[in-house]
Parts: sequence; structure tokens; C-alpha cells
Amino acid sequence: MTTQVSERKQNPWPAWLTVVVGAWVILSPFFLGFSGLTSGLWNNLIAGALLMIFALWAYFKERPQAYWGDVVVGVWMVLSPFVWGFSAEATPLWNNLIAGVLGGAFGLWGALKAEPTG
Repeated sequence: MTTQVSERKQNPWPAWLTVVVGAWVILSPFFLGFSGLTSGLWNNLIAGALLMIFALWAYFKERPQAYWGDVVVGVWMVLSPFVWGFSAEATPLWNNLIAGVLGGAFGLWGALKAEPTG
């Protein structure tokens, strides 16, 4: 456990970068003008909150496995425009693709850095 705690203190970047991505995901429908797209709005509000919750949980509660939740949410962000039917809208599509890749990658970074090595 001390390895994970010291690693967390030495490398806070995955958590804080994921929090920034999560905040962007929440705010993006308003800044990018797709808040009128109900499915895109609610998807981003919930997914952004989950990105932030998982990252902060992993960081503050010393539960690095919570980063895997960010990976799942990142994958969901990539798939969500196709599932909810707003993939024809370029702005929310590209926003969610980019945010999903970033959120998932930062979560994966945090999860892999916290794994005990041999």
C-alpha cells in the first residue's frame, strides 16, 4: 500500500488531468452550443461527473482501481454519440470522441502507474 500512496503523491497528474477533462465534459454542451441536444447534454453531465468522481476517489481515497472507472467512462464517451444518435452532429461527436480518448487515457495511465511492479 505504501508503494501506491507514494506513487500517488509523486504522480498526481492522471487524477488532476482527468478532473480537468471531466469538468470540460460537463461544461462543453454550454460552451460549444449543444445544450439543446437533450441526449448529448445529459450524457455529458453524467459522464463528466463520473470522470471527476472516479479520479478524485482514486487520488484522495487511495483507491487506484477507481481509475478503471475512468477508462470505462472514456470508452462510453467515444461510443455515446452513436448510441444516443447524435453522431451526425459534428461538434458533440468530436467533442465526445476527443474527451473520451483523453479521459480514458488518463485513467489508464493512473491505473497502470498504480499497479504494483514485480
